[in-house]
Amino acid sequence: MPSPQEIQRALDIHGQAYLFIDWLRNARCGDVLRLDQGHRKESDLNFFDSAASWLEYNEDRIPSSLVPSAEDRKIFVSMLVSFRMTSGDYDLAYRERKMSQYWKSLVERVPAGNFCECEFCDRFVWRLGNFARNPEGGSGRAALLLKQSALRALLKESQLPLVEGDLPEILKRRGMFDNELSIWTYAWELVRRCDYEQHWYTHRQVESGVLLLWRRIARNRQGKISPEFLLTVERILAARDHVVEALQRTVKRRMA
Repeated sequence: MPSPQEIQRALDIHGQAYLFIDWLRNARCGDVLRLDQGHRKESDLNFFDSAASWLEYNEDRIPSSLVPSAEDRKIFVSMLVSFRMTSGDYDLAYRERKMSQYWKSLVERVPAGNFCECEFCDRFVWRLGNFARNPEGGSGRAALLLKQSALRALLKESQLPLVEGDLPEILKRRGMFDNELSIWTYAWELVRRCDYEQHWYTHRQVESGVLLLWRRIARNRQGKISPEFLLTVERILAARDHVVEALQRTVKRRMA
């Protein structure tokens, strides 16, 4: 189970990555960044490697407050890569079917010769703000799989007399603690995203569920997502304790 320190670190770097993404939306146009192919290396075998090379290539062009420390660099890149999968559309066929006017106008504003189409540039840099994933479309099962994985890990840690076969029943009866389970699952998955290289296959299977979890826990009483909503370590740990207590009550009912 992630420690409070690990959760706080994940929240901090995740927040820094989002600030960087907001800055990048405007900085990618004009002459702020190096957008040519100079960052590409033979060792860039995947999206993660391409992102790391691009960040290193443009480090002196990025505001210092947005540049991750050497110690946090790998986690920061993991957050960027996972953002593309959890919050944005990565279907390349979309561009072949219909290139949006926004995308075409963006390309026209880029200085001649400064257009790189490596995996990171094509599927991240140029696609920010173009279109986003619909969290309601087919994400319910993915979110449920995430909750199941988080519950499985929680059962192992708490050493309660519950087994894998009990998970479906617990999830069906999760009504009163579903919001707390969503909060804990989101945080648990966020810590896992810190090591994207190790868990990349899992992300490909359940990525759409992450955004759905966030939207559910961030909604206020009016059903709207508050821009001021913020998860804290204290809130996350309280949610975990609430879920554990619910599991303990399940055990007591069975033993009664």
